[in-house]
Amino acid sequence: MNPYTILTIINRSLNIYLIQLNSFNKAFIRVRLIRLFIKTTLQKIQTREDYMNKYRDFLDDFTDRAYEKINTYYDLNSFEHAIKASISIDIVIFLIEILNSNESKNSEYIINNFVSAIEVRCNPSAQCNIRDMTSSRHQAASVLSKIHTGGSIDEAASSSYLVKDLAPLLYNVRVQEYFSKKEPAIMVISAMVNELINNINGIETSMELITEINELFIQCATKVPTLVDSSSKMSTRTPSDNDKCYVVTAASGSKDSDLVRFYREYRDEVLIRTKIGRNLIRFYYKKSPPLAKSIENNQLLKWVSLRLLVSIRYLINFIWK
Repeated sequence: MNPYTILTIINRSLNIYLIQLNSFNKAFIRVRLIRLFIKTTLQKIQTREDYMNKYRDFLDDFTDRAYEKINTYYDLNSFEHAIKASISIDIVIFLIEILNSNESKNSEYIINNFVSAIEVRCNPSAQCNIRDMTSSRHQAASVLSKIHTGGSIDEAASSSYLVKDLAPLLYNVRVQEYFSKKEPAIMVISAMVNELINNINGIETSMELITEINELFIQCATKVPTLVDSSSKMSTRTPSDNDKCYVVTAASGSKDSDLVRFYREYRDEVLIRTKIGRNLIRFYYKKSPPLAKSIENNQLLKWVSLRLLVSIRYLINFIWK
């Protein structure tokens, strides 16, 4: 049973308990606060899963298309899960290079999502031999060194492992191998696909297939901005990218205060993930500048605002963290 299901059951149980209480007392308030915390947590989990599904589906789509192209040239159905995992790793490494070269503002966030999607997209029960998933003996040995805990090396090399367990290890090996080369991204990835097929069936990949794979990877790169736009609500700030917290800055007396940093983090990590939160942010940036000016010019108002903001922070910390 996953955490989301457990929290959902607890949330429903607490709701039933609240109905039975039927009175406004300390127990009622405590249970309401706990429920609010659970609801917020469930929303965060669901939002995260929704966005991760987009990255997984994106990776699945281009992985399947690449595998279909390869399979039209060679009958590799018995290696399907291993090849697809290998291709998805190559796609992610290729996209990392593209994102880094474009110096995208949210590249780290996007890359982390793609890396997480590598394991998520793997069939949870699929197994394969290390050599069926790697492009060379060196890669196989590097992955094996991370999981070999004793016994015969040959036996370990010929054993079957879960694809989802091998994929993150192979990703780490290939990232290091890729960034040690000084060739264009598409050339390195093409070589890896060629080596993978050669490693499996001992046949050199046709130039026609390599060209088709290259074209597919380029198509993949052109689709990334669309995916980024769909995730920007979660990973970026307000549309104007306004980083100022007018009221909190006015009340605390500094734009670099702990209070400002806290509310800025809450905005970027929680509010911006929901439609209500984003509407609240837009409203705040529209209405807060005049209020902030009034707070700056009135010591009593500044004191009251500061106390109120500190109290709200305690409540948010209780619910959020």
